Amino acid sequence: MIEFNQHAAVYPGIYLARSTADAATHQRMIAAVRAAVAKSPPERDGKGGKKVRVKEVWELPEFQSLKAAARQLFHHRFGDYSVQIADHWVNVMESGEWSELHVHSHTAAAVVYMLESGDANAGGDFALLDRELPFCCDDQRYPTHDVHSPSVEIRPTGFGNGSALIFPAHLQHHVTCYRGRPEHPRLTVAMNLVSPAVTAKQLLQQEFEKARAHFKSGQLGRLTPFA
Repeated sequence: MIEFNQHAAVYPGIYLARSTADAATHQRMIAAVRAAVAKSPPERDGKGGKKVRVKEVWELPEFQSLKAAARQLFHHRFGDYSVQIADHWVNVMESGEWSELHVHSHTAAAVVYMLESGDANAGGDFALLDRELPFCCDDQRYPTHDVHSPSVEIRPTGFGNGSALIFPAHLQHHVTCYRGRPEHPRLTVAMNLVSPAVTAKQLLQQEFEKARAHFKSGQLGRLTPFA
C-alpha cells in the first residue's frame, strides 16, 4: 500500500507530500512502465517527453494504491469535497527532453508523483508559475506586482523519489530540460483530480486565505506547515 504520511506547504495551494512506498514497490512500478514502453511506443504530445497510458500498468495494485492515496491527499489538504481522478498517465522523460509551460484545464487539482528522478544534477526540475497574486492577495506582506510584471516561480526542494506535489491545476507549470544518461530516464506519475463542488481557482483563493493566517514573515516560501 502507498500512503502519504507527511505533508508540508511549499507555497499557498502547493503541498509536498512524502509517501510510505519502499524501494521494492518503486522497482515493480518502474519495471511495469519500462515493459509498457518496450511493448508499444508511448504517446508523444509535442511538448517534450512521452506519456504512458497503458491499461495493464494502471491495473497493477501499486498504481491503484497510488490513485487512492492521491484522492486522500486531496481531501486532507483541500477539504472533504467529492473528488475523482479524471485522467492519469506516466511521464517518461529521456535525456534532452522537457515539458513546456502548460496548465491542466477543466481540473480542480493536479498531483505529480516522483517515481524516478533520474540522474542527480541533470536538470529535469519541476517549476510552477503563480500569476494569481495580484488577483487573490492585497495583504502587504505579499509582493505587489501588476499583471504585466514577472510571475513568481516556485521550484520545490525535496521533490525526490516517493514524494508528490499537489496544486490547483490552473497554475502554470513546466519541467526544465533533463540531461541525464540515456539509460536512466526521469519517470513521474501525473493525475488530474476533478470535483463538482470546487474549481482550481476557488481552491487557490481558499489557500491564500489560509496562508494569511500562517505567514510569519514578509517573504514567500517561509510558510509554516498547515494544520
